[in-house]
Amino acid sequence: MLVENPLNAVDAQVLKRGKWEQVFRERRENGLPYGKTTGKKWDSIGGVCGPIGQEPDHLHKLPGSFEALYQLSRLGPTLLRRAIQDGAVHPGLNETTAREVAQQYNPKLKRRPRQFNTRRFLAKTQAGLGLLLASKRLAPI
Repeated sequence: MLVENPLNAVDAQVLKRGKWEQVFRERRENGLPYGKTTGKKWDSIGGVCGPIGQEPDHLHKLPGSFEALYQLSRLGPTLLRRAIQDGAVHPGLNETTAREVAQQYNPKLKRRPRQFNTRRFLAKTQAGLGLLLASKRLAPI
């Protein structure tokens, strides 16, 4: 069996390239309580926060929330250590605040605003007006 403990997911060293897909396709048979995206997040957290969490001075400063840890793991070890030393990381961080911290220390993590698409806007507006007009026709007078 590939899975020893669902929380540890799968031993990444044992799996060859492309085998992750199969593990997550058969996640129920393997006893995994989550899908591929969550598995990738756990991998990122383990790769970045794991070694930092082993340092006694840093462990108690990391948040306990899965999503907050994932957002911080996006920084990588060097920037995460800097954020911890600066006091930006603390156990009370939630996902939103952790995302803001990550974006502050690495501006490349900020989402770019979607470019305005006039055709898309007009199509959605026309569709909405069509629904509105159709509902007015059906409504009793």
